[in-house]
Amino acid sequence: MINELAQLIGGSRWLMEPRAMRAMLTRVAATSSHEIDASRVAYAGMAERAMQPTLMGDVAVINMTGPIVYKMSWFSMLFGCSSIEALQQQHRAALADPAVRTIVYRCDSPGGDVVMVPEFADEIFASRGIKPMIAVADTMICSAAFWAMAQCDQIYASRSSMLGCVGTYTEHEDISAMLEKLGVKITLIAHPAEKVEGNAYEPLSEAARAHYQAYADEVGVEFEAALVRGRGVPKATVIEWTKIGVIPPRGKRAIALGLADKIGTFDSVMAKLTSKGRGGRSMAAVAANAAQLKANLTEGKAAIAATAASASGMKADMVDPEDGECPEGYEMGEDDMCHLMPDDDAAAKAAAELDAAQAAADQDALAIMAALSE
Repeated sequence: MINELAQLIGGSRWLMEPRAMRAMLTRVAATSSHEIDASRVAYAGMAERAMQPTLMGDVAVINMTGPIVYKMSWFSMLFGCSSIEALQQQHRAALADPAVRTIVYRCDSPGGDVVMVPEFADEIFASRGIKPMIAVADTMICSAAFWAMAQCDQIYASRSSMLGCVGTYTEHEDISAMLEKLGVKITLIAHPAEKVEGNAYEPLSEAARAHYQAYADEVGVEFEAALVRGRGVPKATVIEWTKIGVIPPRGKRAIALGLADKIGTFDSVMAKLTSKGRGGRSMAAVAANAAQLKANLTEGKAAIAATAASASGMKADMVDPEDGECPEGYEMGEDDMCHLMPDDDAAAKAAAELDAAQAAADQDALAIMAALSE
């Protein structure tokens, strides 16, 4: 069963850093049935929790760890995979939560199955402008993971992290010589003949090679286009990335090549987003204070309007002066009559306080944006 599972994985459409792919296949081949049973039990009790991001103040942290697969399952649980399904749900939850101001992807992934990665990348890119999205290489963003994370607003890389691994390849295993030595002959019967094209029991035909190449080209071109869009670089730059080789560049070189934007670890990025801001307040406190000031402003304006309406109902719009003077709340008009003032002193004072509150709220908003752009 385990060998069959390894063969199935090896035949899937993976966009993954090669050494990590080989390591995963080795791990799969060594898996026991007891481990599979245990992972199934663990998955049943954890699936729903995996759909929510981790909240740290006003920052939603989404972990992209290990190989990427499409669906959550006991398999993803057992081999430490991240599923597109869970990542999408966490992303959407973070966007919908009014308490979340920034989304941080904490990434340590060599890539994975290409299925639904283009669609997830499109979803991330379409979210730009709603909330700041930051990807942090902690400590790897490669292949399919880089495809998706390149759509964030910024990418941070530590000095020892690895990013990129741009390009696609596929392989064909020909075991016909081995089978011949063993005295084993495999006969495949299919309709049409193309259904067994590229099988492992015979050398790869020219037609099958052409089909393999077409598929690799199709995925590769789509990958490159997504990087041009997400990173905002010319296609020529992306083409240069594909020539780097199988060893992904580390932090500073990745930044120099345009694969990332700034040096930073996950801890340093989170410290910046949650550290002391202007006036000695944390960024979370600044955001909360701004929200409270906005609420106070709305309530205060409503109170002034209610007071004015009440005053208008209780007082006449115009009265005769007494001994040449107007009563409190009135002012003398050109017709020598006392006219009701539109706002009394208390209302004017309240309005001044609200103006100050609005100015403070604006300053807090500027502080948040400045912290995120540093």
